[in-house]
Amino acid sequence: MTHSEILSKTMLVDDSELDSLIFKMLIKMVLAKTDIETCPNGKIAIDRIKQMNKEQPGSLPEYIFLDIRMPEMDGWEFLQEYDKLDIPVELQSKIYMLSSSIDPHDLERSRIHPQVAGYLSKPIDIKKLRDILNLA
Repeated sequence: MTHSEILSKTMLVDDSELDSLIFKMLIKMVLAKTDIETCPNGKIAIDRIKQMNKEQPGSLPEYIFLDIRMPEMDGWEFLQEYDKLDIPVELQSKIYMLSSSIDPHDLERSRIHPQVAGYLSKPIDIKKLRDILNLA
């Protein structure tokens, strides 16, 4: 069974409806059988993760793609709250930061943050997405 045949769970946290729509299409091109949940900000996403973790521990998304700059709760604040959930390492989601920012501080902060698996610049390159999902 190839990776693209496996049903996975993905969460996309981005306040831009257009970016979310485009990114969802790209994810579906790479992972045909994935359940994609979208959240317009970090607050809604963290509340959803708390709910998933409470109702069915171990049912968290395999991947979280997290925009850095959002209203109400940005990506960095989301990471702080995610860390407080004390989810066992083996059950944690692979978190990738998304941004159209060219601020080198954001890129460096993503590189050194222990919960961040990688950084994707917008617009998202499908080859980079395949590389991240180990499908290249």
